Amino acid sequence: MTAKFILRLWSIVVLALIASACAPSYRIVQDDIARAVVGRISWREWQREAAWKNYADTTYKPDAASLKRLTSLITPEISFRLIAGTWCDDSREEMPRLFPLLTASGVNTDAVEIWGVSRSKREPTAIVQTNAIEYVPTLVVMRSGKEIGRIVEHPKTSWEADLQAILQQQ
Repeated sequence: MTAKFILRLWSIVVLALIASACAPSYRIVQDDIARAVVGRISWREWQREAAWKNYADTTYKPDAASLKRLTSLITPEISFRLIAGTWCDDSREEMPRLFPLLTASGVNTDAVEIWGVSRSKREPTAIVQTNAIEYVPTLVVMRSGKEIGRIVEHPKTSWEADLQAILQQQ
């Protein structure tokens, strides 16, 4: 083999790796009722793909004192995994409350692991099974990669109060 051939081969391999890294890690599934984003997706991509009217609930005002306490509890070892449905009314209602709260708490929303699921909640299979997803949205709160609590569909009290209760657990 010549050096020129090897260089071309490596160039093709590198370009293929770059192209696959740039490809979205989600897909759009359309059934007879709704369009769904399935797979891992960023908040920016969600806003583009979900095609909802609002992505921030201007009527939801977190309690300032609770927000301050929550901010102090969110440390670098805390992470969030959100499993939701673009087709789901509960996701459409709660995510526009959750994301402004996370932002106000100092969480980089790009760091939130977001997974879109099919309407049957069977895909993506590994995420649905690993996280025992029955209802969406489900926010899984983790400390050092281990689940410490979750909020399913709607918070019991409020997003900030429920997150604070989870984060105060040892």
